[in-house]
Amino acid sequence: MRYHLTAGKYYIGDPCYVIRDNDKWAKVCERMEHNPALQTSVLGLDIFLARTQYGDGTYTDRQNNKYSVDSGTIGAVPIELCDPTQNITDLGHIFDFHDGLTIRYNEGKFEFFGRLPEDSPDAVVIDTSYEDDDVSNYGDEEEG
Repeated sequence: MRYHLTAGKYYIGDPCYVIRDNDKWAKVCERMEHNPALQTSVLGLDIFLARTQYGDGTYTDRQNNKYSVDSGTIGAVPIELCDPTQNITDLGHIFDFHDGLTIRYNEGKFEFFGRLPEDSPDAVVIDTSYEDDDVSNYGDEEEG
């Protein structure tokens, strides 16, 4: 699916860390309950969020930026909605999309891009799905 947001600066990461108003975040979570992906409005500004393939954790984009996730979602939140008391760049990243933001989401794969070609190296791509080989030993500890 594709989603479109207006031009501006966006926090890309777990929205639970940055939306200032807990009541507003609770309403977003209610809307998300039966949807794998959602574009909605908070205080008159559009946001996007979608479920990661495997829930909470730390995910990496193709530029090796890290994204901490505690709500099982990754999204795009206008910087105006972000809590200024949070050090949000430790949890996600801020990007300026001068010509608008297009998001492509498919089963845990997130692609955030502006007017760039979708395969541009500047597009932010976070793939939260894993190949079987990537998780085969997850959580296993060697005994010895």
